[in-house]
Amino acid sequence: MALNCRLGDLAITVKCDIPENLGRIVKIIASNGIEHWSDHGPLHTWEVQTLSETDSLTYIIKGRVTQKCQGPVPDAFLRPLHPPTDEEVLVESLPTEKSLA
Repeated sequence: MALNCRLGDLAITVKCDIPENLGRIVKIIASNGIEHWSDHGPLHTWEVQTLSETDSLTYIIKGRVTQKCQGPVPDAFLRPLHPPTDEEVLVESLPTEKSLA
């Protein structure tokens, strides 16, 4: 199974069941493996942490709404935030100040 994210990535939340969670920037801090997730069935889930204590993720656990700065999010609900490979190569190939002197 190809995953969107990997350990240590910064990611943005997408396709969330709870609209308040859309667009949150999180850091992937651990793998929780495969978990049953709501109506979506078994999904690979990451343990994530929001980058700001003022930004939290909303969870509904046994009918109760809970706000947390750290918790599980399925890989399918995340997109990594890093430049595409070709952009990384482009930046590395730019001349440095030393090479211009």
